[in-house]
Amino acid sequence: MSGGALLEVGGLAGGYGPLRVLHGIDFAVPAGRITALVGGNGAGKTTTMAMLAGLLAPSAGSIRYKGDAVEGWSAAQRVAAGLVLVPEGRLVFPDMTVEENLRLGAINRQARPHAAEELEGVYAQFPRLAERRRQAAGTLSGGEQQMLALGRGLMSRPRLLLLDEPSLGLAPVMVDLIFDAIGALAGGGMTILLSEQNVGLSLELAERAYVLENGAVALSGSGRDLLGNAGVQRAYLGL
Repeated sequence: MSGGALLEVGGLAGGYGPLRVLHGIDFAVPAGRITALVGGNGAGKTTTMAMLAGLLAPSAGSIRYKGDAVEGWSAAQRVAAGLVLVPEGRLVFPDMTVEENLRLGAINRQARPHAAEELEGVYAQFPRLAERRRQAAGTLSGGEQQMLALGRGLMSRPRLLLLDEPSLGLAPVMVDLIFDAIGALAGGGMTILLSEQNVGLSLELAERAYVLENGAVALSGSGRDLLGNAGVQRAYLGL
């Protein structure tokens, strides 16, 4: 690994069948920090996350995690190695209880022995989930379901947490709660790659950020610098 990067992506390209979405993007995720991929709908953020998680094969490029080339690894192998995706749209199991959903996050061999410990940690992080542990996940609000999806990801004992559009469709008060939780996780030393349409909040949190446009990196820099960039302000912040 170079420069303390936990994840290094080079020339990543591809998409869905004949539809090419990514056109050779490069970025790095330093350990113990929040890195953000920001941009509008259709910029390629979710496609990038799917490729990192092993759900979609790239047509070109490299993905190095902890110094290892992982392009040939399955999604399950990546989770077992600590590369964990919390997907867009939450995807909780609606008929299962909150606790049953959480325990599914610890199904891999490395996480299973620590399930009880991790469960208490998730409940401490999200007291609402503790209050609703026996409630069906489908009866939760959108924000509570996002907490549940994030908690389920934490149950896998991630080394690198991939968060894809965690604020999508949430009320502003719930967006603030979710971003506060993300900031607290990073404050505890977790490495996070955050993919978001909410450019302002993401850049406030991120140490390093990349602006994606039409499947390519249009800008990169510190979150603070990009937050002050006139082009970013005009295009994404309405300033």
